[in-house]
Amino acid sequence: HVEWPRAYKEATEKYASQVKLTADGRTMENYVAGQPFPNPDGKDPQFVIKVMFNYDYGYVNGLDDTDLRNFDADTGAIADHGPLTVERHFLL
Repeated sequence: HVEWPRAYKEATEKYASQVKLTADGRTMENYVAGQPFPNPDGKDPQFVIKVMFNYDYGYVNGLDDTDLRNFDADTGAIADHGPLTVERHFLL
């Protein structure tokens, strides 16, 4: 568990309630600072998108930016109670 710096935590508490996703889920509206969606609900249809924005704008292991290269990624459908059906596998 990594504690957030005080400024990041305070920004999350102050601004997270105003952050919304656009209808297509591609961008955030009203984001200022901190983690945009600190408590995403797994039942929210936009849950995965919010998790990804949290990752992109998150505070990771003492860094506020991260550079990841050459890692595997899969895309596909996930059944309600089943495994991921891989449609594409690629290297990022």
